[in-house]
Amino acid sequence: MSNPAVPENAKVIVVMGPTGAGKSTFIDYATKGVASGIGHELKSYTDTIRVVKPTWRTSDCRPVYFVDTPGFNDTYKSDIDILILVTNFFLEAYHYKVNIDTILYLHRITDNRMGGSPLKNLQLFASVCGNIAMPRVILVTTMWKLVDPAVGLLREQELKTRFWNGMIAKGCAVERFDDSFESVQHIITRLPRHLEALDAYQEGMGGGILVSCQIADQHKPLKETEAGVALKNELDKSLKDTKEAYRKLKRLSQRQDNPVLKRSLAVEAERSQKRMEETASEMEELDLSLSKRLLRWYSKPQKDLVPQIGQRRG
Repeated sequence: MSNPAVPENAKVIVVMGPTGAGKSTFIDYATKGVASGIGHELKSYTDTIRVVKPTWRTSDCRPVYFVDTPGFNDTYKSDIDILILVTNFFLEAYHYKVNIDTILYLHRITDNRMGGSPLKNLQLFASVCGNIAMPRVILVTTMWKLVDPAVGLLREQELKTRFWNGMIAKGCAVERFDDSFESVQHIITRLPRHLEALDAYQEGMGGGILVSCQIADQHKPLKETEAGVALKNELDKSLKDTKEAYRKLKRLSQRQDNPVLKRSLAVEAERSQKRMEETASEMEELDLSLSKRLLRWYSKPQKDLVPQIGQRRG
């Protein structure tokens, strides 16, 4: 099922997180098998936005919709493509007055460190949502069955006190997902009811999502939003690191007499050069074309991810 019509009273839950964190698995449990296909470590299953409606409703009879999003570091899409996809969804949700009830950010408890891709994903996620959305965010750890409970507890405490502490201080909740439908229901009912009062303040605030506010209300191009700046900083660092690796490989190759090793180093240098070209191309796209691609729907809406849900914003 994809792109269903979403009623105004729906409980819309956006599921985000790195590739391989278990987003599609979570939704499969949530829908009791309605959503088919599970991501794995070699290939990202969710390479686009999926809107999935389970057959059950909340205790107050609201229909539930899960929004399955691709993670940054996707197998086939660049981080810029992912940022466009996610931002465009939030823009359309705001455009059609869909209130995002909850945002789940999934993280593997099996990860033994928070550097590199997991940290970058978290930083980009925070820059997309912004402080105004934090009370609606639930940080969910996954894959507890694959780790020793004592080790998992230590990692969970480190996440809470070192990496998630700022987000928790701004209102985020923390939960564990134990691969069951009951766990899904517990997590999605975690959001305090008093947050419904925040809906009155969503108009003019991008629907409570920072990137939507900065583009739709403040009329900033994506590269000037917090998410765009965060991604630009990551691309700058990646380009700098790749250039340094390329220079080292070239020097080693030139000094090497062994023809086999020399060829191996030359191949690695060629790969580094290709990565540099790809990163430079992404940076150019971020600078020149993202704003036009993202805002195209504003004057001529694309095929809607969230159609038929009421009056559009002016």
